Amino acid sequence: MNSELSQNLQALAKRFPSVIEELKAYAAEPASTAEFEAFLHRVYANPADIDAWAGQVRETPHRVWVTGGLGDGSHLRKLLLELPSSSRICVLEAETGLLLQLLQRQDVSDLLSHPRFILLTPFSYRDVIQRLNLELVGIQSAAQLRFAPLHERNAGLYQNLTEAVMRQLTIRWNQLRTDISHAEQVFSNTLQNLAQHQLGIEITAMRGIFQGRAMVLVGAGPSLDESFDFLRAAQGRACIAVVNSAYRAVTRQGIRPDITVAVDPHEGTFRGYEHTQTDHPFLVSAYVVYPKVPELFSDRVIPLSSYNAVMTLLRRVLKLPEEPGIVGDGTVSCTVVNLAAYLGCNEVYLVGQDMAIRADGQAHVSDSFYSDDADNHIEPASCEWLPGNEGHPVPVEKKLHAYLRIFENLVSHYAGLRFHNLARTGARIHGAPYVPMEQAIQQVQALPQHHFHTELSARAERARLPAPVFEAVKRVFFKYDQFLENFLKATLSFAVEGEQWVMQGNATAPVQSLQAKRQQILDLMQQNPLFATLLGEGRTKTEYHDFICAEEPWKLINDPTATIPEMLPQVWAFVEGAVFQRDLIQTHLLAPRQAQS
Repeated sequence: MNSELSQNLQALAKRFPSVIEELKAYAAEPASTAEFEAFLHRVYANPADIDAWAGQVRETPHRVWVTGGLGDGSHLRKLLLELPSSSRICVLEAETGLLLQLLQRQDVSDLLSHPRFILLTPFSYRDVIQRLNLELVGIQSAAQLRFAPLHERNAGLYQNLTEAVMRQLTIRWNQLRTDISHAEQVFSNTLQNLAQHQLGIEITAMRGIFQGRAMVLVGAGPSLDESFDFLRAAQGRACIAVVNSAYRAVTRQGIRPDITVAVDPHEGTFRGYEHTQTDHPFLVSAYVVYPKVPELFSDRVIPLSSYNAVMTLLRRVLKLPEEPGIVGDGTVSCTVVNLAAYLGCNEVYLVGQDMAIRADGQAHVSDSFYSDDADNHIEPASCEWLPGNEGHPVPVEKKLHAYLRIFENLVSHYAGLRFHNLARTGARIHGAPYVPMEQAIQQVQALPQHHFHTELSARAERARLPAPVFEAVKRVFFKYDQFLENFLKATLSFAVEGEQWVMQGNATAPVQSLQAKRQQILDLMQQNPLFATLLGEGRTKTEYHDFICAEEPWKLINDPTATIPEMLPQVWAFVEGAVFQRDLIQTHLLAPRQAQS
């Protein structure tokens, strides 16, 4: 392996390991050096064209630009210089063979390592985008930017892939915006749930457990009030999965769900279960769920790591199988649909999945904490009116309209699942035809009896991760705590001296002591890439977002052209984030260890 390829692969391994996996699978014959050089010469024949191309986007901050083709990277370096520091470049290289040739012949590790650069390839783009974190913090828009000499080599392919990438970026971007607003609570809840329930029942062991069976998705829409007879008929014939806000109403009717699903980090999630019987169903929940919720379900907790950066990284370190993306977008009902597909179900009955309010303004099932708070009414006049299941328009609130579109996209994704919509007063869901209640009851009564809870219990006993795995988790966090201690010393020292340097009016090149401290911070991050990624969670993420959106221009500490004033906001974000994380890690995961020592 030559030095160029070695440097490039090291850079890829730190930021885009999925791209390396795609390169390993690529078996095409490499072109000759002469052909490759001739290709690059044609692309970059006129430097003035590159200058004009890069210069056209100068006035667009806080944006991710999606472009096709890496070339030799020179046009992208130029673009990075022209763009505001709050913008990013997302490059889709559709020709894996060209990428491999470039990596073998030229050192582009500086570009691959650049914090504002994102590299995608045809089969890795979903995986890379799912893991994007700080790269998209502060971003407020996305746009395509064609570089014609590369785009026109295969315009149709690039256009199709770019559109797919834009869709995936939008999904991840929306998730990230939610992550940012809840970042501190998400990190805190994750550690508390991890400490209380360890790694719990392994979801990957549940795959296909209900192959060919039916699932009933119970939402908290107002039509649930007239659906309890159906749920009684479905008991023992279909797996009944209830979202948290519908749980109280269902169980108070004497119906015992097999599964309940909760993914929200806020206290309101707990209120859906408060003062109810929780000794029967299994709880499927994200690690970010409000910690009092899993406490109610004893050892019947199946945790989900989807879209949780802390747990995703932890699973990778522990060499656990990659968890499927079960946590859905927008509404908890999407998580139930993903779960149904993963468990092997072939049909889903939608109960209380109204995606609309009732004509009199009732927004949720009557027996819910919304009613307790006198918050179960929305004025129909403020809603959009969309086609309903009974043939006439129904009032749909703006947020519900967004959920409806998300849910319809999910339904269209699962061609192997049959959907039956029982929400008489609800909105029409494309792909989920309405079924009158009497007909639906006849359908489920024709299904064979099945012991869903018994089967779940038996599989759960075999799927529990043993105690030594959790001990390995604590060892990881013990090492991470040591890293944070050293990192805090380095960042605080730099920040204090840097602030004094600026106050003295020296805002340009740092003195030798500051250069050494800056390098110490960079060395700690480069030597511990996993820990450097974890550092971006929790309060750090919020701090990053705040200073990126508020300060322009700014530069990251690993940018060699950055001045002290430009670096200090990021360094202070590191300090805030590290202090926040250490306190939670020591409180929830390391206190017993430290007490023993």
